[in-house]
Amino acid sequence: MAKKIPDFKNEAEEKAFWKKNDVREYINWDNAEPFVDRFFKDKKNRKEFLKDLESKS
Repeated sequence: MAKKIPDFKNEAEEKAFWKKNDVREYINWDNAEPFVDRFFKDKKNRKEFLKDLESKS
């Protein structure tokens, strides 16, 4: 289950949060595939992106 992204008071607070936290912990991976499909229409780029993402986790 993905962690809940906190509410930020301002942009500086949000930037500080993301410098210390990994965005991958806040993604609902059950819904990520459709987003990736829309974002990367080229299947080769999609596969490379997913492979790179998996290697970093």
